[in-house]
Amino acid sequence: MSEDARFVVGLVVYLLVGRGALALPRGAARDWAFAAVNVAAVAALCYGSLPAHSWFLGVYMALVIVQWALTRALAHREGAVPWVAFGFPIVVLAAVKYVAFLWEPVWSALGTPAAGRNPALYFVGLSYMAFRLSYLVLEVRNGVVPAPSLGKYLGFAFFFPTMQVGPINRYEHHERSMDRADASVTPAWRCLLRVLVGLTKYLFFGDLANQLTYTGLLGDVRPHPRVDYVVAAVAYYAYVYFNFSGFCDVAVGAAGLLGIHVEENFDSPLQARNIRDYWSRWHITLTNYIRDMLFTPLSKWLVASLGPKRRDHAIGIAIFIVFVIVGVWHGAGINFVVFGCIHAAAVTAHHYYGIWLRKRLGKDRLRAYNESRAVRAIAIAATQAYVILGLGVFAMRGDGLLRLLHLSR
Repeated sequence: MSEDARFVVGLVVYLLVGRGALALPRGAARDWAFAAVNVAAVAALCYGSLPAHSWFLGVYMALVIVQWALTRALAHREGAVPWVAFGFPIVVLAAVKYVAFLWEPVWSALGTPAAGRNPALYFVGLSYMAFRLSYLVLEVRNGVVPAPSLGKYLGFAFFFPTMQVGPINRYEHHERSMDRADASVTPAWRCLLRVLVGLTKYLFFGDLANQLTYTGLLGDVRPHPRVDYVVAAVAYYAYVYFNFSGFCDVAVGAAGLLGIHVEENFDSPLQARNIRDYWSRWHITLTNYIRDMLFTPLSKWLVASLGPKRRDHAIGIAIFIVFVIVGVWHGAGINFVVFGCIHAAAVTAHHYYGIWLRKRLGKDRLRAYNESRAVRAIAIAATQAYVILGLGVFAMRGDGLLRLLHLSR
């Protein structure tokens, strides 16, 4: 059985068993049963192909339990103490993704080949896990939700539909659905259709686009005409979109079939008319997290430091810093730093361009400018071209992009 077929069969089994667990009377037994179903699904479908390293799941669970204990012990403390709990999963994320030398003794002891010496491969979905759990600390601290029991916490942390690629669903949404499922929010027929659409994107259109991407079209290391590079760049964008949005469709739909509402991650990003608009439509839950956790406090601090007269510049600096961090969050490597800088430059430029337009055009002319169909069409085309350029850098490792550019001459 192929990996894709195994995933689909496993998803069906998970949904059937998960609905059975949620049919139990509310209480600790139900919480632990649902947690067990999710951990078992993660073990079977995320770690089933990693038998030599499956013990990482045990380490993963231990770290999550430590985070649960920190949340319960520190979230309601006064002063800066809650930030210890907030920061713990971020520190773990940094240690796994960016501090390679810490893992060399582990790889040597296991005899892991060089290609497999990436701890992020074995802590599945850690980036999304870290953000979900850190956000939960603030939800508890601010009184939005009560501190969850360990059973509830594990069921949320290892919730299988959102485990691998998000969305970064907040505990408030998850718990509200668990306790008060609303069929009008997650109608079964719509959720099932969402799963089918997502699987079609992921298994069919994503695979089709992949055949024309950098590796699919240009991976033969032979000279190619320049038009092939353009085709590969567009195909890679399509591949990323179909895979990511397709998987998120499956996550939202599968969660809905369990009666659990998951926040949306996409809102027609191909219609974005600038890079800021693009990030409000692409990976929405990441954008919201970065806005709440980083941009808002950083921009407030910079405005207070630089003074109200330099408010626009303070916001511009905050925008640039935040988007560089977004690039680094995606992975370790200079290509991710460059990717972050590309988007940081574009969003910062849009910030200043908006200020200039408001001063130059005035209220009425600015409204006409924004409503112009010609301006909108040009803006969308330019935005998508810029996104494709950024993804080209995102896709490359080492000198891969330079090599492909050389071959495309």
